[in-house]
Amino acid sequence: MRLRDLMTRELPSAAPDDTIGEAARKMVAGDVKALPVCAEGRLVGILTDWDVTRAVAASPSPTAEPVARWMSEQPIAAPPDALLTDASELMAQYQIHHLPVVRDGVVEGMVHLDVDWNRLGEAGMPAPSFQSRI
Repeated sequence: MRLRDLMTRELPSAAPDDTIGEAARKMVAGDVKALPVCAEGRLVGILTDWDVTRAVAASPSPTAEPVARWMSEQPIAAPPDALLTDASELMAQYQIHHLPVVRDGVVEGMVHLDVDWNRLGEAGMPAPSFQSRI
């Protein structure tokens, strides 16, 4: 199976100069836990719900903070024709839950790794399952 077969295609994004408040509202409206951050149509970062939480905990005025201050720059990404097995290995290697699906620097979608800790594999490792919702 290829990422293009299971990625979420229509998702909101943020700009580096958006505020954390704007980004949080986009996340709620889109029912997502991560936003690709794009500048001039190209992926430059990713903002997760954890990043928003860190901003709220650290800043006296978190909703006014710029996304660029809290996003992860140069996020790990994969092309739409990548195999699911390769993507899961990449996500495990970098310990990430959200993987932007990118072609020529442009976000086409995203996949989210949801680990079900109740289903352990033979090696005692969590059994990952991919969800189309992020």
